[in-house]
Amino acid sequence: MKKLLNIFYSKNIIQFLLFTVLFLLVCYFMEYHKILFFRPQGLHYWRQTDSLSFVQCYIINGMRFFHPQILNMQSGLGYSASEFPILYYIAASLSFIFGNFEIILRLTSIIIVFAGFYSLYRMIQILFENYFLSYTLTFLFFSSTVLIYYTNNFLPDAPALGFTLIAWYYFFSFIYKKKYKHIYWSFFFFTISSLLKITFLMNPIAIICIVILSKLNKSLFTEELNNNRKLTSLIISFCISLILVLLWNFWMINYNAINKGDYFTITSVPIWKTSSYTIRDTWDHASHYWFGEYYYFSFFHVLAGLILLSLVFIKKTNKFLVSLTLLLLLGGISYVLLFFEQFKSHDYYFLILIPVIIFLFINSLKTLQLRFPIFFSKIYITMALVILTILSLNYAKLNMHRRYNPENGKFQSANNNFYTITSYLPSIGILEKDIVISIGDITTNASLYFMKHSGWTLYYIEDIKETTINNYIERGAKYIVISDRKYLALNSMQKFLHTKIGDYKGILFYKL
Repeated sequence: MKKLLNIFYSKNIIQFLLFTVLFLLVCYFMEYHKILFFRPQGLHYWRQTDSLSFVQCYIINGMRFFHPQILNMQSGLGYSASEFPILYYIAASLSFIFGNFEIILRLTSIIIVFAGFYSLYRMIQILFENYFLSYTLTFLFFSSTVLIYYTNNFLPDAPALGFTLIAWYYFFSFIYKKKYKHIYWSFFFFTISSLLKITFLMNPIAIICIVILSKLNKSLFTEELNNNRKLTSLIISFCISLILVLLWNFWMINYNAINKGDYFTITSVPIWKTSSYTIRDTWDHASHYWFGEYYYFSFFHVLAGLILLSLVFIKKTNKFLVSLTLLLLLGGISYVLLFFEQFKSHDYYFLILIPVIIFLFINSLKTLQLRFPIFFSKIYITMALVILTILSLNYAKLNMHRRYNPENGKFQSANNNFYTITSYLPSIGILEKDIVISIGDITTNASLYFMKHSGWTLYYIEDIKETTINNYIERGAKYIVISDRKYLALNSMQKFLHTKIGDYKGILFYKL
């Protein structure tokens, strides 16, 4: 009993419990307890239902891990791969026990991000040895609207970030705490994050570049990389990680090529292949529309000020930390240049840059701590950061309300009535494996997902041709579902509207 009490009152347990309470309070403030039970909605509703489509297909098609599939059959039978589908597979597996996999996928994402930011807290504690500052900085970095939105969501980007932060903690524990086995855990989590999103691979690449620099100049990083055992462990771990990530991506490219699955973006569109108009348009969106969603404006002001001060006192910097930061910054710049056009419409591409921002912030603060140790030990800096964190979290909450405003559901309006449609379909004779054509849905998978049926979606009038529908019929389509009556007037539709079998809240069903 005494041993159990000692464990409970140990520093690590108390820190974990306090962090958990603070994290839950922030989640409550952001209304996670309500959002957890939301159906897919809000910004990027389109991509949310793509992710859920993978889960649904695992459930209805036999849980074959290496046969990822979406409900839309634009590429053959819908076989298509993007990120490593481990999260989708876990959600599908747990749904057989707990039911609703939407909640499971949201909870899985929240738990992974929680673990990531608790790991970040411990990493900052290793660097600064200041509990209060570590808590403050951790929640300041969490206060990004984009991150908070996608943490309680269905996309893999936030969990990939969570795994990356866990990996960085184990790396710094390996370097500064001399826990040699932690390097294997570090690269295990780097591997998982890079499998989910290959662009997170820039984090372990920065580490291996440090190793290369230490080999080129043996006077560098003598404290951090001071023996061959460390270097050998790093190199072996990186090589295994890189091989696994490359194997998955080669497999994915081949899988998509065989199945003609070209829906997901698996290649870059570099800025030098982008038109000048698109560059200006993308920059305008990122700098005006999205910028305030990345972090609170004052966060960037403080970050800029810290970077300038750290440059003034660069001679006092931690060479190991600043080298990692510069390498990550180089990786971040390369990432932006390679995927620049995606930043116009995809705010979640920013999540890959959060480790870069974290290291810029931490490195700048560490430089100031080394230059002004007495002043830095005062409460003033931490209290200023606490105020910034509170303001930033409050700003994020306001943005979250805006994101869940129905008026911002750009691709949602035609699909709201599909939320409760599943139980209606058997009553009009539509069976589980029947293939449908959904007309009036601008997304790729949304209406198909809510109906739990494979098929196709058509939205633009110029795409709704008699030949197209006949082709879908030849490929197995049995029903047409129309969610907007304007399509009833199209000449190309008249041939297929003879046998009406149902009307659910304005959604019309016709047998082909």
